[in-house]
Amino acid sequence: MKKNKEYKNTKYCIDGHHHGLFIKEARLRKKYCLVKVAEGVCSFSYLSKIESGKSTPKPRLFSKLVEKLEIQFPTGVHRCPIGVFRKALYQEDLCAITSLISTDTFHHYEIQMLNFFQAVINNELSKADDLKKMIDQFCYYFNLKEKQTYMLFLGIYFFKKLEWKKGNKNLGVSLKLMHQIKEEDPYLYFELAKYYFQIQKEYLGFSYLKRATKEFKKILEKNWVFKCGILWCKEAMRHDEDIENIERQLEELRKIIDPCKDSLQWSYFFNILGMICEKRGQNNQAAKYFKKSIEPRDNEISEELIIDEIKFNYRRQNRDQVIKLIERQDYNFLSDKNRTILDFYYLKITAEESEDFEIFLRKGAIPLAMEQLDTRNAFLYTKELVDYHKRRKCYRKATDARDKLEKYYKEWNIEII
Repeated sequence: MKKNKEYKNTKYCIDGHHHGLFIKEARLRKKYCLVKVAEGVCSFSYLSKIESGKSTPKPRLFSKLVEKLEIQFPTGVHRCPIGVFRKALYQEDLCAITSLISTDTFHHYEIQMLNFFQAVINNELSKADDLKKMIDQFCYYFNLKEKQTYMLFLGIYFFKKLEWKKGNKNLGVSLKLMHQIKEEDPYLYFELAKYYFQIQKEYLGFSYLKRATKEFKKILEKNWVFKCGILWCKEAMRHDEDIENIERQLEELRKIIDPCKDSLQWSYFFNILGMICEKRGQNNQAAKYFKKSIEPRDNEISEELIIDEIKFNYRRQNRDQVIKLIERQDYNFLSDKNRTILDFYYLKITAEESEDFEIFLRKGAIPLAMEQLDTRNAFLYTKELVDYHKRRKCYRKATDARDKLEKYYKEWNIEII
C-alpha cells in the first residue's frame, strides 16, 4: 500500500500520458519495437494506448514494463521550461545549457530538441536530420510554446536544406502559433525578414525586421539588435535608401558595439562604412574600410565580407587585387554559394571569352543559384550568359537563357530584377 502511494505521488502521475512518455522514450532509445516490450507483460495494442496517453497503467504493470526495459523510474522528472529554449535561441550557445540539463531531471526528447537547435545553428544538417526523426514522434506532448519554437527551427532547418516550400510552411505555422500564444518572438521575425529579402519582398522584409528590432530591444539583446541593424543597412544600401538615414542608423549601432577591437561586430561596421564611402565616390576611403572589414577578428572572418571586398575591387577594375584575394581563400571552408561566386569573378577576369566560362555558367553557377533561390546571383549569372552568347552572335541561345530565368522567377512569384 505504501509503495502504491509513493507511485501516485510521482510527477509522472499528474497526468496519465506522462507514464506513456517515459516508456516511449526508453523504448525508442533502446530501439525496441512495441511487440518486444509488450511480450509477456500486456498486449501491444494496450502498450500503444499507454504510450499515447489514452490509458494509465496500474502500478504493477508499470513496474513490469520498467523492469522489461531495464531502466529506473525517476521521481523528479519535470518539464523543460521554455526559457531554456529562448535563451538558446538568442545566445546561440547551446553547449553550456545542454551540459547543465541531466536526463535524470528532464525528458530525453527535450534534451534532443536542444541538440537539434544546436545542430541547426551549426549547420550540422545530417545530425539534425537524425534528431528530427526522433523528436517528431513526441509532438503529441509539446505545449504551444515548445511547438512554436520547434516549428521555427524546422523552418530554418528546411531553408538550409534548400527545401523552400517546407521551410516557408513551418515558419508560417510558427507565426500562427505565436499569435495563439500572444507572445512576440523576435527571432522568428528576424528569420522571416531574411527570407523575404532573399525572395525580393522588400516591404515584408523591412516590416518584419522592424518588429524584430523592437522586440529584441525589449529583452535587452544588444547583439541581436546589432544584427538587425546591419541587415537593415545592407538592404537599405541595395534599395537606394537615403545615405544620411543609413549613417544615422550606423551611428546608433556603433554605440552598442563591443568595445573590444577584436569583436566581429567591428568588421560589419567597417563593411557598411565602405559601402557608404563608395556610394559617395570616396573610393580611397572605401578601400581602407573594406580592407579593415576583412581583418581577422574573434579568430574568424565572415565569408560575406570577403565577397563584398572582392566585388568592390572588381567594380574598381583592380583585377590583380581581385585575383590575389580569391587565391588567398581556402575553398574547403567556403559554402557552395560563395565558392561559386569566387569562381565566377576569377573566370570573368581570366577566361571571360572561353568556353570554360560558358560551361561554368550554364552547368554550375546558374543551376546552383536557381536551386538556392539566390535571386540576385541567378540574374547576374544569366545576364553574363546572355551577354556571352550575344558576343558570339548566338541570339537564340541568349533568348533561351533569359526565358529560363523568367520561368523560374514566375515559379518563385517574384518580379525579375
